[in-house]
Amino acid sequence: MRFELIISYLIKFTVNCLMLLISINSYADNRPGFVCGQFNGTVIEVPDKYAFPFAEYEGYSYFDPRFIENKEGCDANFRELTLITHWPYMTSVDPQKKFHLEIDEKTIRIILRPIREKDYSLTQKMKNYLNASYLGKRSQIFYDDDSELQYVDYFDEYNVSEKLYSGKRTQKKRTFFGSKMKLLLS
Repeated sequence: MRFELIISYLIKFTVNCLMLLISINSYADNRPGFVCGQFNGTVIEVPDKYAFPFAEYEGYSYFDPRFIENKEGCDANFRELTLITHWPYMTSVDPQKKFHLEIDEKTIRIILRPIREKDYSLTQKMKNYLNASYLGKRSQIFYDDDSELQYVDYFDEYNVSEKLYSGKRTQKKRTFFGSKMKLLLS
């Protein structure tokens, strides 16, 4: 049963990828309802219901008033593309919740940025990030049965706050999920 489910997901994913590639080649500019741009020369087109709240193209930062002058469309290079979806089925998030940051524990954020350096190891960057002391004290590696991923919690030692009415002390906690946490944290 589980094997059949995996095979059906793989077939759906392959068909969607082929349709995406065909649609990219047939349209030169943004289609309504899609966000289009390039990462390292590769054109990517994503339904805008997954983009949060807009794609950032090369040029001025979105804090700069000249941000609206940036080149957009399939010929423009992405600086960053943030996607928001529900785990594990990868369905889109309600636009109102996405805009107002009303996100639950089943919502994941995927941030895509171009890799600039030639000899760049993404695994090494992730190791450095997860082993950094500024993230706080690290817990042991746990396994989440629902998502079938390993995860690690980091507790911020310096960001402890007290609730005004209850007097409870709380620590900021960050959780990182991955399939190979043991390799990254060694």
